[in-house]
Amino acid sequence: MLVQDRQTGSCIYDVIKGHKREVTSVLFSPNSKHILSGSKDKTTRMWDSGNGSLIPNSIKRHPHKVNCTAFSPDGKHIACGLDSNKCPIIVYNASTSKSLPFPFDAHQSPVWSIAFLPNSKHLVTGHGSGELRVWSLQDGTATHSPSKVHNRTITSIGFLPLGDKLVTGSEDRCVYIWDVENSYSNPCLLGTHVSSVSSAAFSPNGTRVASCSWDCTVKMWNALHSTSSHTSHSNAPTKDVWSVAISPDRSRIAAAGGDKAIYMFNTHDGTPALRPLVAHTSWIRLVAFSLNGRYLVSGGDDKCICLWDATSGKLLSAPLRGHGGTIWSVLFSPNSRHVVSASKDKTIRMWHVGDGTLTPTDLVGTHDDDVNSAAFSPDGKHIVSGCGDRKIRMWDSQTLSLVFDPFGLQQHQGGIWSVTFSPDGRLIASGSYDGAICIFDSHSGKLALGPLNAHQLSVKSVVFTPDSNHIVSGSYDRRVGVWRGKMGLLHVSHLKDINVASTRWHVRPTVHVLSQARMTRRFEYGRRQEGALYSTYPICLFDLRPEEAP
Repeated sequence: MLVQDRQTGSCIYDVIKGHKREVTSVLFSPNSKHILSGSKDKTTRMWDSGNGSLIPNSIKRHPHKVNCTAFSPDGKHIACGLDSNKCPIIVYNASTSKSLPFPFDAHQSPVWSIAFLPNSKHLVTGHGSGELRVWSLQDGTATHSPSKVHNRTITSIGFLPLGDKLVTGSEDRCVYIWDVENSYSNPCLLGTHVSSVSSAAFSPNGTRVASCSWDCTVKMWNALHSTSSHTSHSNAPTKDVWSVAISPDRSRIAAAGGDKAIYMFNTHDGTPALRPLVAHTSWIRLVAFSLNGRYLVSGGDDKCICLWDATSGKLLSAPLRGHGGTIWSVLFSPNSRHVVSASKDKTIRMWHVGDGTLTPTDLVGTHDDDVNSAAFSPDGKHIVSGCGDRKIRMWDSQTLSLVFDPFGLQQHQGGIWSVTFSPDGRLIASGSYDGAICIFDSHSGKLALGPLNAHQLSVKSVVFTPDSNHIVSGSYDRRVGVWRGKMGLLHVSHLKDINVASTRWHVRPTVHVLSQARMTRRFEYGRRQEGALYSTYPICLFDLRPEEAP
């Protein structure tokens, strides 16, 4: 456990250790002198909040894992919710650790949230069944019939200071307000989150409710009306980042990955440009801007494609389904009128971009394995795709037919992770599972250069510089390669796998690289500078200018 100064965020003293398993609950006593903790090690413990030391004889052992804890407002009792169907509630004296001499009605579902009424005479419990129950501390009997409005586990209970209302949050994604004085009847739905609600609480004056969720958002609700007045989201990725895109006007960078959100940053200083964009329900594998700058498209493990307003971040249409597997690649045509997507379901699909809408048009083609990457030619006439079967295919974007036979099978020893056209349209670069990079003639499919075997693990991404003279590669071997001519190469090491490399030119040439490393670096090749940027799941910037460049 950590105790931190709420103004500075610094730790007041060393990490508190004592529990043998995960700590599930921590809270201060009403007088703030003690800290109560509950754990999956089946104990609750009391700590001195002044120095973090364990209070002598304060360890209370329980028959089951502790899910939640609560102090009575008068500080006399402690309540625990246990992970048990037979004995889910324990209430004991805070001074003597002696349990109350009566059971709280056996044979209930596990208790995951618990709270005392302000009068310290009643206890409210939230159960895994979605039921809300109220108990008397005089004899342990239920004072009201079980109330059930949630259909999944109640994860949080919070009272107004006067005790006339309470708020609940649940794994069913809903937040409700209950009228205590009216026998907990007719609960009011404040609203919902995209994922499970982990906590909900009233503001001190009772006019607002704050709720937070596994969707990485914090929402502020008007407690008098069912409206959300503000949504706050983590301003940086909280899990591995998988994809990055740069807006055509070079002002913003979009990043997305494992936490199901898209993050927009200002390129000049790395600060958040918008609130995170949330609609996907699983990993986001790729984001891309339209070349006209109006739209952003995303796809991922939930098999959905989302179209966003690139300026406001508004979701323009409901997530679209069409693929039967993870969407590995999604991007706009050069004229911004179409989107092509590649999927684990072995297909490529074309989507028409209307005025703020995205509609499916045709199935471009099928492969014999996962389609990991697809790209438009600069003139928009062709689509190239790379597949797990080691084959690269080129399609006519109008007729959706193959231009010539698949190629790459003889050159690559592993599946194709990434394919791209050179800006002049003459070449196609491919990166594969075997760590090799190959360059092909786009007019014939014949090998022009390679295989280039600089990487030791899969090449996740390959991109050309605008002059078509250089290639940048990103690999799981923690290196970024910059290829000049046939062999010129720069390696930059990271702490963990590099997922994606993408290039866009700002005031000076830079390469944007996404890494799963838990530290952020800015590398400037040629200037040999390094600095912090963005987040704990970083976007790294590489300056590709020669050292003598102005």
